[in-house]
Amino acid sequence: MVLSEILHAREQRTAKRLAIASKGCAGISLSFNIPGFPKSNDQISQAFNLVVGMLEDFLLAHRILIGKDKISPSTDAAGDFYLCKINESSKNIIDIKNLCEQFEQQHPLQRIIDVDVMDSSGKPISSGKEKKCFLCENPAIFCMRNQSHKIEDINEFIESGINQFLRDKKLEQTKLKLSELATQCLLYELSLSPKPGLVDRFGSGAHQDMDYFTFLNSISSLSGYWSQLVELAFDKNFKEKNTEIAKLRTLGLSMERAMLQATEGVNTQRGAIFLIGMLVYTAAKLINEDKIPNNKNLPALLKDINNDILKDELLHTKEVITHGQEIYKKYGNETGGGIRNEMAKGLPVVFNHALPYLEAALKKKSLLMADTGIQPALIRCLLTIISKNNDSNVLYRTDIDTLQKLQNMAGICLKDEVHFENNYIKIREFCLEKNISPGGSADLLAATIFVYQLKNITF
Repeated sequence: MVLSEILHAREQRTAKRLAIASKGCAGISLSFNIPGFPKSNDQISQAFNLVVGMLEDFLLAHRILIGKDKISPSTDAAGDFYLCKINESSKNIIDIKNLCEQFEQQHPLQRIIDVDVMDSSGKPISSGKEKKCFLCENPAIFCMRNQSHKIEDINEFIESGINQFLRDKKLEQTKLKLSELATQCLLYELSLSPKPGLVDRFGSGAHQDMDYFTFLNSISSLSGYWSQLVELAFDKNFKEKNTEIAKLRTLGLSMERAMLQATEGVNTQRGAIFLIGMLVYTAAKLINEDKIPNNKNLPALLKDINNDILKDELLHTKEVITHGQEIYKKYGNETGGGIRNEMAKGLPVVFNHALPYLEAALKKKSLLMADTGIQPALIRCLLTIISKNNDSNVLYRTDIDTLQKLQNMAGICLKDEVHFENNYIKIREFCLEKNISPGGSADLLAATIFVYQLKNITF
């Protein structure tokens, strides 16, 4: 990179500004103050593009309307560059300049950002204020002329600031997206109707103490906690696995308490809190490590985190305390391990059976883009799970024979598409007759939806 190339790039930028002015429009440009060479790299460009979006939102919020024919962010020898024309604003050009300075001063990158405003003749608008140095409070021009600081120190400051900004934005975006998916998957599962023995939009199934609105309250009470799990996953201070598990368990107990308060003591989603919470946590850990959550690394990390969970949660008890412990003592690990056994194995029912079915049925499109509709695909996905899952909720209410009968009925229903509706009615009638609710399978359906949708978004 030579100086002549940078000068040429700056001349091209000036020409673009004048082209806007030739149409009688004022303009706004954005660039980064990057000393030395190179003026840009992948990290800088990533940060720059994020700042462009923030600047556009800021301008719109202050009713400064920019042209749709704006010049998209680009990179040249002088670094990253963005330019737009002002189409409409009730503010004069000085006020717009002051607002842009406010944007700079309030932004995490502050002195790295340079927002310039040009009037309709192409003349730069100056606030009369001197820009301050990156490293001290002196005017930048003073430190530059006197070479007050080493270029290495300045570059370290810039690199550190940009990296921290990108980390903060990644955390913010991950919290928003994973919280959305967690709430979404629970709402999709709840709204799927009719379901065998489960609460749905049409009724309470085999439950006498809860209904559709109880679940809405429960899901709402959990919505603020998913982001806390993401924050925990981004915390790199864990030195021991026991500390990590203890923090997860503490947050899980807080979520349970919130759920019970919202439902007046009814346990609607204790299993879902554990299952979806763990998926949110593991997905966030992978994202924090710059890995894309997929069908290999998600179950592998789930197994790594949960390989001692049966010992910790079910074996170290001198008396039966929970339904899960009772079923475990009665039927053993393979049949009675419930969701803890599934989690310790990396959710094989989800990743080996339910997810492959859903991917094939929906052709890997997002749920809202499904050609055949969401409802038929999700009902069959639920039946796939029921046919494979040793549901501890069913075992607790009845016995192993009833569970196996339900599994067989689900398998037959899936194989006989001609008589699907009649067979599905028989399954729902069977659940009501036996007073059973495959709640563990419903939680696994929500988990399948979460993982499926996770693969259709970008971070």
